Amino acid sequence: MKQVRYILVFLLFAAIHSVQAQELKCNVTINSDQVEGSNKAVFNTLQQSIQEFVNNSQWTNLTFQDKERIECNMLIVVKQVQDNMYVCEFTCQSRRPVFGTTYTTPILNFKDNNFAFTYQEFDRLDFQQHTFTSNLTALIAYYCYLIIGHDMDSFSRLGGTPYFQICENIVNAAQSASLDDAQAAGWKAFGSNRNRYALTNNIMDEAFRKYRLFFYEYHRHGLDEMINNVANARARIMKEIPVIKEAYHARPATYLINTFLDAKSEELVKSEELEVRSEELVADVQNSVGMHGSSVREEGSQESTSTNSVTETETETITEPKQNTTPNSTLLTPNWSIALDAPAIINPQIVKNHYNGEDEIFIQDENNQIYLISNSGKILWKKSIDGSIIGNVHQVDMLKNNKLQMAFVTENKLYIVDRNGNNLKNYPKTLSKKAIVGLSVFDYDKNKNYRFMIPTADADVLLLNMQGEVPTDWNFTSTADITTPLQYFNIKGKDYIVTANSEKALIVNRRGENRVTPKDDTKGIKTSFFADAVGSQDRLVAAGENGKILFIYTNNQVQETVIKDFAKNFNFTLYKGRAGNYYMFYDKNGFEAYDKDFKIYLRDNSISGGENPVMLASGSKLATFDTKTRTWVLHNLVNYRKAYARYSASSSLGYFGTVKPYKEDCLITTNGNKVMLYK
Repeated sequence: MKQVRYILVFLLFAAIHSVQAQELKCNVTINSDQVEGSNKAVFNTLQQSIQEFVNNSQWTNLTFQDKERIECNMLIVVKQVQDNMYVCEFTCQSRRPVFGTTYTTPILNFKDNNFAFTYQEFDRLDFQQHTFTSNLTALIAYYCYLIIGHDMDSFSRLGGTPYFQICENIVNAAQSASLDDAQAAGWKAFGSNRNRYALTNNIMDEAFRKYRLFFYEYHRHGLDEMINNVANARARIMKEIPVIKEAYHARPATYLINTFLDAKSEELVKSEELEVRSEELVADVQNSVGMHGSSVREEGSQESTSTNSVTETETETITEPKQNTTPNSTLLTPNWSIALDAPAIINPQIVKNHYNGEDEIFIQDENNQIYLISNSGKILWKKSIDGSIIGNVHQVDMLKNNKLQMAFVTENKLYIVDRNGNNLKNYPKTLSKKAIVGLSVFDYDKNKNYRFMIPTADADVLLLNMQGEVPTDWNFTSTADITTPLQYFNIKGKDYIVTANSEKALIVNRRGENRVTPKDDTKGIKTSFFADAVGSQDRLVAAGENGKILFIYTNNQVQETVIKDFAKNFNFTLYKGRAGNYYMFYDKNGFEAYDKDFKIYLRDNSISGGENPVMLASGSKLATFDTKTRTWVLHNLVNYRKAYARYSASSSLGYFGTVKPYKEDCLITTNGNKVMLYK
């Protein structure tokens, strides 16, 4: 029995671990050809351990889809082994895709000749940021964060800074550790101008800030833009060439500049793999910098050094990206289509089949009939209810038997319906006041003791427990009708129930008492809230009138940023990308996204959201309903700017995201009385 229990625990851990985001997709190779007479099995074990350590660790708090993982290689050439001491050479390489092409551009190509560590077969590899456990894990973690930092810098201005700071912390910890000379060599502050300390010091040096901005320009507005306009992309890079040229000639021995040239030497000579004429660009770069071929200099080689600093140039000018033209792609056909008795009036909702774990579709038509539809397009049942559903449908387990019901509200009633379409006993319940905003369901302690919250007329929020009763300790008050659904956030162990009325944001605890009292005006919030922590500062973000973004901190502080004057009706969402958060707006004039510094990042003015713009996000993809063409347009937020698919639909009702058992995102939308699913 104990053995079975251990197996179950292991499987549970594995299942949990499998859904966590891993950032790296790394191929690790250990070459032991130069070591004779050793137990070769230990090298295989070491190789497997490092590969699992790199690929299975979660290095950041960001979410990566599998196809977004950073592709990289690590090569360890073992030179000598003695008494569990490994003296090696190490090379790491990373690359990232170029938008619109099959080409992957090298990001990092780095060789470390002072790579030494102790290892005994089957040693566990464990890394903690603030604790130095072993030189091997410190080395591997350093290069993982170096790879991630360079990748982030290529997608966002200075986006790699948090990860380079971790590299810096690792260097500092290693310098404080009790290491022998072989292991300490690569960490020493003044041991070499090409070791890990020197590289990290260069990266974090403010003098090289403009080089890092050039690194971003080269990739995002150079290579990534080639598919759209070669001449403009080349011109964008050539404008920034003086930065790298100046840095290189001022400090020829500077490690940071050489890492760029080492990675890009082949690309700067020939890039025929690109599906555009980028060879003209890279030739320009090569000639301007004065480099021909590879600049690789191994650590330990003799180099001239210079202490001259890079002369500060003018502050970087950030220009807006060109307006995009959404391609007139062929309208895709649905995988299946079924007919309701009348046109749909609510968005398709995804609900789980508790028997097989697959997803099904819940929808309502204008005759107030509700339907449950299988993921293959078969109507399982339909029934009439007394009114139109307001807001979203939520699944609950009222009987605590792992069988799920669907909870929703109309103006006058709270419904709980089981999978067969039957009302749960004692439901529906008639509401004491008219519902004006959709139902919210909270399970604070994950024990299925649900709380049902319904904003109603007369500036009230009705709270019901599982028995349909109003708890005596609920003391919520509002001076105006609620305008946004109630949301629940748990931040550092504290409850935050968040909503807004026409006058202000309301942030309370589970008893309805003020949790946060904003010190400044929060009037005019029009959207849902998002958690948007910055470092140790926890905050909530929502958008208000005229494109105003409000950041409400848990310490009661309020920050307001007005980006531009959007149309009266707009849609707002927050995308948590690899390089930080992006703030996305959609109105009748098109779609725009802004980075964490509120600089324009994406723009597509060829589409229009009309008077009621609809924008649905799923992972790194975005679906917008274009009212001009009555089509859904899908955008990839990682492979930037290009819309990559269009789907025909007459209405903006839709769901976009995963639908099990399909292995990819699906779009479910309507056309008259038809419900359609596209993969």
